[in-house]
Amino acid sequence: MTTVAANRTSIAADSQVSWEFAKGFKTPKLFRIGNSVYGIAGDNWGNVFIEWAKTGFNEKKKPQIQVANWDSVDFDVLELAPTGLYLWDKHFVRVELKDHDYSIGSGSKFALVFMRKMNMSPEEAVKECCEFDDYTREPVDVMVLKEENEKLPKKV
Repeated sequence: MTTVAANRTSIAADSQVSWEFAKGFKTPKLFRIGNSVYGIAGDNWGNVFIEWAKTGFNEKKKPQIQVANWDSVDFDVLELAPTGLYLWDKHFVRVELKDHDYSIGSGSKFALVFMRKMNMSPEEAVKECCEFDDYTREPVDVMVLKEENEKLPKKV
């Protein structure tokens, strides 16, 4: 799994990919698409979601999960948008979160405690999770929402 944590201004994720109780490789888990940043946790369907998001969530290209064992599909996507935080699940449904901060992945409970009880940033929380969760490892990547003036083309 992994740990992805966000508040309403930044999102952080570790970079460890593991399978069958073995360390695998490092990879990005944060993706900026449009005005949002998405963090993925779980199996490879998170990457399928990211590819769908890159199409602008084109309904004709919406992934169809067809597996014999639906319970074997295990991924979540945490979205940091200018309008707040959102959670996407294996049904490809977007759920608005009222929480100021949230976390997904195997280290998510640790990250929530670090952010909510110890006032840590998402980056600090994910770094701390590396000590407590076997599937969370550095380096930790961080992305922030773009400022309004960053979205406008620069005049020459």
